Amino acid sequence: EEGADHEAPPELTVAGLFHELEEARGSEAVEDEEIADVMDHYTRLRSVLGLCEAILQELGAVESCLVGLQEQHDAVVDKTSALHSECEQLLHEKAGLEELGGKIESRLAIYDKLDSLQRQLGLPTLTVGSPAFVAILSAADEAVAALTSHSHFADSNNYLNRFRQVQTRALAMVKAHFGATLQAATAKAQADKPEEDSKLAIPLAAYVQYQSISEGLLKLLTDIATRIEWSRDYRRLLNECQAGYFAQRMVLLEPSVGARIRTALAAPDLKESMRGGCEVLCDLCQREHKLRARFFPPFEGQAGLEELLDPFCTALVDSLRPLYLKTIQVETLCALAGILKSEVLEGQVELRGEALAAMRPYVARLLHEVQERLTFRAQICIRDEIQGFAPSKADLDYPAKLLASPSPPGAPG
Repeated sequence: EEGADHEAPPELTVAGLFHELEEARGSEAVEDEEIADVMDHYTRLRSVLGLCEAILQELGAVESCLVGLQEQHDAVVDKTSALHSECEQLLHEKAGLEELGGKIESRLAIYDKLDSLQRQLGLPTLTVGSPAFVAILSAADEAVAALTSHSHFADSNNYLNRFRQVQTRALAMVKAHFGATLQAATAKAQADKPEEDSKLAIPLAAYVQYQSISEGLLKLLTDIATRIEWSRDYRRLLNECQAGYFAQRMVLLEPSVGARIRTALAAPDLKESMRGGCEVLCDLCQREHKLRARFFPPFEGQAGLEELLDPFCTALVDSLRPLYLKTIQVETLCALAGILKSEVLEGQVELRGEALAAMRPYVARLLHEVQERLTFRAQICIRDEIQGFAPSKADLDYPAKLLASPSPPGAPG
């Protein structure tokens, strides 16, 4: 029964064995082929692994090269930064040296200007008032100012004195040019003789000739006036030019103005003499004020027209003084004081302001003297005719004195 439960083994036959052997051989061949494939795959994997190891080695070498390049790059960057800083420092030093060189050159240029300025002043073609002449004055002023403020420079005192000589020479040329121009205008005005019937009037040529030359001289003196702050010599030059101007005007005006004053004083009435003389001088002062403004710009320390008018005003006052000092009528003295105060001082001098400002001290002095004379005569009149008055019987005979006195025209009888 137990044997019946198990299957019986196949029968071992030759054919069966042959088939099994063939199957076994076929499976071995398959296994051999599979083993060969595995070996081939293994071989390829080994070669790939070797290739990867070679690549890893090359990558390591490349990485080492890159690390070296990075280190070299960092070194180059550091050196470039250092070089850039050094270049900036050098550029800064260069700029400082160039600035210093420019300052030295500009300061040395002052010394180089001296010979050029001296040579230009000696040129015969140089004219006073031309742009070249003004440039010479400006260069001399700048050099004097620079050397004065840098007296510690080598040989500065010597060059300072030489530049001042150039400046003085240029100013002398200005003064000579101004004086020669005025003298020429004066000569032309004197050559133009007035008509016989106009001897008592101020010649028109005395103003026309001067007005024709005023524009160029005013431009020159205006430039001189702007330089007063550079040197006191410029203010001195302006004052000297004005003194020369007054002298030339005096030469032209003295004959005609003197004749007009003498004519006014020859009037039979003292009041007319006083009025006429003051009118002559007020007219002269106004004209001369306008004319002087054509020549001179206003500047600090400028002298007034008193220097020109003083001889004429003094002559008028000195001529009038004996006339009103011998006047004993209080009414006449009152009229003279009224003329001086109302007509001349208030009506002309104060009304015209700056144009007649030079006349104020002379009119005020004349008025003061007339008022003193008036006060003196009034005191004498009070003393003699009021305090010392002794009435007579005829003076006290009222109403007979009134009846005997003539009636005024037009009064009722």
